[in-house]
Amino acid sequence: MPESPLSVLVAVCTLHRPQMLRRCLDSLCAQEGAPPLRILVVDNSPDAECRDMVAEHYPQAVYASEPRRGLSHARNKAVDEALRLGADWLAFIDDDEIARPDWIASYMAAMATHPAEIYHGPAVPIYPPDLPAWFRIRPPHDRELRYNAGSIATGNVLFSRGIVENLTFDPAFNRTGGEDLDFFCRAQDLGARVVWVPDAVVHEPVVPERTTLAFVLRNAYETGLGKALLRIHQGKRIHTLVRKGPQLLFRTVYGIFLALVAAPIAPFWPQRVGQFAAWKANRVCHAAGMLAGLLGYRARGQRPVEGY
Repeated sequence: MPESPLSVLVAVCTLHRPQMLRRCLDSLCAQEGAPPLRILVVDNSPDAECRDMVAEHYPQAVYASEPRRGLSHARNKAVDEALRLGADWLAFIDDDEIARPDWIASYMAAMATHPAEIYHGPAVPIYPPDLPAWFRIRPPHDRELRYNAGSIATGNVLFSRGIVENLTFDPAFNRTGGEDLDFFCRAQDLGARVVWVPDAVVHEPVVPERTTLAFVLRNAYETGLGKALLRIHQGKRIHTLVRKGPQLLFRTVYGIFLALVAAPIAPFWPQRVGQFAAWKANRVCHAAGMLAGLLGYRARGQRPVEGY
């Protein structure tokens, strides 16, 4: 008898972005060359604000509400639903992303030739046309993807059932982010095999709010907080403070000094100096966040939602 096709459930965790969610769901409904997808929408708003929209426009999708605020809670709800529905594989895509028509087909092709427990692909940013000069030269969003579990993000990933049966996302990271990094590090500790699938592309339109210096620096600081929290959870707080503490402190102080030096000459070379200053400021905020986290500071407010 022929083998039954693998059951793939695609989960979209969403909060206060109904238009972006519809765009994402439309891209999932337009997948080509793959078995019919099962789609799950996890609504992280306390009042289940997108329930009616999903029921009206996407009746084939499963809707689940997770009123406890935080991505870890929402992702764990998706895991619970995937296990309840008997899915063999669970894919995550962010609600502000658009899947290429061959997204799932590319994953299925990789599964046939490279057995693994985790597959991940690129999230390609689409920037608005009116970027500031400092952002256009070297956008802070751009980063080289390293092919190991520690660099994977949950905006474009596919998990085997065996992985999500044994791991959950830690709610301690709800206010800083980093729950995906923590999850993948623990998966790697369990021996999970990870395969990079460059053809499994999703696109991420970048909203203007994320091209401001305030967002870039806040994001760098919170990323540092999240990485510090990860080190603490791994039992490496003292080790990291001893090994990296002086470096983080120096980077913070030196970056502030360079910013003060650059300020008077910035009007004469706004593009070059602006790009350099933004890059240094990003590193300063990341270092400051990691140092603050290692010293015991915890984020107290909820992370704002950008988008529409």
